[in-house]
Amino acid sequence: MMGRFQEWVGKIRGGRGDNVVIAPFVWAGAVWATFVAGVLIWQAVEYQGVFAWIAELQFRHFDRLFPVATVVSITALLSLPFIVIVAYRLRRRRQLLGRPKQDERLRRERKIRLLLAVPAGISAVLAVVLFFLALSIGGFSEKAVTTISLSSEEEPPNGMAITRGWLMMNRKGFYTEKGLFGERELMVVPLVQDAETNRVRYFVEISPFEDQQAQFRTVEGLLRKKALPGGLGTLYENSGYVIERPTHILYRSRASARWPLLSAAGNLAFFAFLLGLGLALHHWHVRSMKRQPVKKPVRRPEGFFNQ
Repeated sequence: MMGRFQEWVGKIRGGRGDNVVIAPFVWAGAVWATFVAGVLIWQAVEYQGVFAWIAELQFRHFDRLFPVATVVSITALLSLPFIVIVAYRLRRRRQLLGRPKQDERLRRERKIRLLLAVPAGISAVLAVVLFFLALSIGGFSEKAVTTISLSSEEEPPNGMAITRGWLMMNRKGFYTEKGLFGERELMVVPLVQDAETNRVRYFVEISPFEDQQAQFRTVEGLLRKKALPGGLGTLYENSGYVIERPTHILYRSRASARWPLLSAAGNLAFFAFLLGLGLALHHWHVRSMKRQPVKKPVRRPEGFFNQ
């Protein structure tokens, strides 16, 4: 057992060219990048950790958040050690062995195809799942409307709802959600039972052109739990409000409530498309490699001038 371990360590260190192992670092880097991206996406949903800290910096300097670019850039930065190691070992192998033979190149291309196919398939499946989850928000038909009591501690169900209370129109919160295929400007106001309270649990989506004065009225829409963007929650907390979680947003329409999931599905579908395009180009490249004749080494004729 110890002898096998020492042999494996020797291969990892790299002696002769055929001992310069690269595949373990490639797979370890892929697993690490997937883990980092998953943690960042969870932090983006919950608005916590590193993502929330960077988001606050973006709001402070750019007045908006770039979620996709944030996740991709941090994942690439934290995966940089694996990229450097793989690049160095590829260069080291090339120096020791020279240009790889065709059989070895084909084996390498099969590994590259797998590295492209796995994330493409996962991204496509997640895009489809998010798409149908988005369509399930609010359902496809009219449902019974739930009456919400702002003084009750019970959790209301997601769906069409109606309630009556104070809309703090002078406390508008503005948030820009940006995707690859467009952006949505979300504007909400707190919905409270007493106009003097600073404790907020419900928010209502409004039009930017509505009145600036607080109003006591009946509102109706599509209620969604934990839908308030973390940036807006932080904005209201910095303004002196106490946010009672879980929060709820009363959207004006199904389309508005479905937008975040549809945007995420579109981003994943586009990523899967790019990987699929890469797979198609890679397949064409491998076919062209197979059609190339194998070059045999040319023996130089013996003689005084060829020595």
